[in-house]
Amino acid sequence: MGTLPGIWVAMADVDLGRDNDLQAPPVAAPLAALADVSAPSRAGPLQFQYRVLKAIILRDFASRNADSRIGPLLSVLLPVLTFAVLIVAFQLRGKTVPSEFPFGVFIMTGYPLWMNFQSLYSRIMGAANRNDSLLMFPQITQLDLIVSAIILDTTINTVVYIFLVIGVIILMGTPIPRDPVGVILVYWSCAWTGSSFGLILASASRLFPMLPNLINPFMRFGMWVSGVVFMIDRLPSWTWPYLRWNPILHAVEGSRQLWTGYQSPIFDPLYIVSIGFIMTTTGLVLERMTRRYVGP
Repeated sequence: MGTLPGIWVAMADVDLGRDNDLQAPPVAAPLAALADVSAPSRAGPLQFQYRVLKAIILRDFASRNADSRIGPLLSVLLPVLTFAVLIVAFQLRGKTVPSEFPFGVFIMTGYPLWMNFQSLYSRIMGAANRNDSLLMFPQITQLDLIVSAIILDTTINTVVYIFLVIGVIILMGTPIPRDPVGVILVYWSCAWTGSSFGLILASASRLFPMLPNLINPFMRFGMWVSGVVFMIDRLPSWTWPYLRWNPILHAVEGSRQLWTGYQSPIFDPLYIVSIGFIMTTTGLVLERMTRRYVGP
């Protein structure tokens, strides 16, 4: 098994298309911070895995922002601007929410949660489908690329969400969440669901390459059944059994309940956790099976 310094040099070669130039480029500079990395024989498996993931995360973060010095800032500003446009669009359309429910809370507990799910799902599909030259190393598998994408995107999305929460509280007079920790946990549950769903599809697509093309059209309607533009208690009760299967709807309703004290008729934390464990286990089993019989 090779050492990690060789891995991050290979990462730099892949990102910048170098041939034989061994001078570390600016994009790979963060990876040089991994000093004094020992061989796997001197480090435990978990420690070595941690270093591999750290190197991949730094490589991915640097490569995403290689074209701009303010790339990291844009990673936060662009979602914030998108959210601001969404608020203006809602107001221009005269979109109404229950009079007793703050408008800022309605927006913050809907669209950002759906986008967290969607971004993780999309990122994992991209990480699984790319022909990354790092896979030439026997120590690195597609699962490493997927896990690193989950960690990086969840971190960025969480920072953006915190900025959005602070912004609506200051600029719109939105009340402070009654249970901030619960709101963040529910927000992370959307990332968990998106990650596990993406892992299942990414693994299954090794056997059935056309599967993402069949699933993606249905995913475009997901936002409209996930509580982003409605509250479940404003719908006829006969529709609840058909909608409550959706874990993102549970997360949205739970976020609104934890933020204001609104009592959701369907919110069930145990359902979200159960679905997360089931989907994650299924995804990991499929990933292991397809990697074994189809390849990395």
